[in-house]
Amino acid sequence: MSSSEEISELIDSSYVTMTNGRGTDKNASSSKPGEKKPVDVRNALVRFFFPSTERIKCTTFISLTLMTAIPALIYIFFFTKMGYGARSFYYLSEKYQQYATSLLGGLGGLFCLLYIFDFTEWKSKLGKVLKDVFIVVLVSGVCLWFLFQTGYRPYGPICLFLLMTPMWLVAMKIIFYPHKPTKVFVSWLGGPLLFVSTIVLGLWIAWSFAADENEWSEITEWHGAEEVGCVPDLETYPECASRRNEERVCFEVSLEENKVYYENNCPEYCPDYVFSTCLNTFILWSGPLLVSLGLFFLSFFSTFLRDDSVEEDVSNFGKLWLVLLFAMWVIASMSGVSAGLSAAMIAFTLAAFMASAVFLACSYSRTEIKSQRTEYMQRFEQK
Repeated sequence: MSSSEEISELIDSSYVTMTNGRGTDKNASSSKPGEKKPVDVRNALVRFFFPSTERIKCTTFISLTLMTAIPALIYIFFFTKMGYGARSFYYLSEKYQQYATSLLGGLGGLFCLLYIFDFTEWKSKLGKVLKDVFIVVLVSGVCLWFLFQTGYRPYGPICLFLLMTPMWLVAMKIIFYPHKPTKVFVSWLGGPLLFVSTIVLGLWIAWSFAADENEWSEITEWHGAEEVGCVPDLETYPECASRRNEERVCFEVSLEENKVYYENNCPEYCPDYVFSTCLNTFILWSGPLLVSLGLFFLSFFSTFLRDDSVEEDVSNFGKLWLVLLFAMWVIASMSGVSAGLSAAMIAFTLAAFMASAVFLACSYSRTEIKSQRTEYMQRFEQK
């Protein structure tokens, strides 16, 4: 045997080739029973941290990336510190927060009336039109309620972003790819979603280190807390109320000078306690990170709709998602933002799964959805 043939045989027996983005052993069929197969650690790590995306044309990838980036840019511009998030939070909490309860009551009453009249069974032409109108009204009302609650529940906008992104992408599919099956279109989204997620994460990291006021610190947390909807806990700490205005705190934070100015007889511990239960400033600062995580979640789920999806993808995704949530919880806790964080993480995860359900509902019939749902639940329970 020549040296070149020996080298070729050695390479064939030591490496794993990639087929449709997955590692497969070329000699698997000829291996002997009980013989250990070589493990490609690099390929295993890649498959654990990244979804197995579908190969698509370059022009399609660019167009899908632009479609995916639009809702992300809108959220970052209006609801994060990188954009005008502080102004948006202040405007919503100051102008519309008092209408949230009335709006929710009206939506509940409308839904009860529609349920009584069995609106899902309206089959006539006029009935179908009215049914669609009422559904749009209910969905729009729920979106407004999320926004009106921004002061009390600052994680509402990011949950709304997660829910609306799949709807936006499905709408783009109907407009630009009307003849393509939804299941195929959703499977294409894995790469663009992952790409936008990575870009957003990179931009957020670069922005965080670009200036001192962009980094997370106690000064960053306290600065403008009241302006973004945080209500100071002056009932528990009445000594922290301002002598000039009892509804405001007795200190001011200068972000430029990185310093806190206190009124006379104002305790220095006040900044640590009066806003300790408010997540608004942290959600504003970490908003791009949450966008990146949400898109990363959807990129993984979109690969599950591929015909060649395997159980290992689901297993890796579940483990990685738990690791990411735990890491974010630890980081936030070390930064002093533990109060209310569990509720925010639960809401964020629930919204992510509801967003994936939108993809699932648009890709399968009712019978197929029941079958797929049972299959996915069995996979998660087994892993």
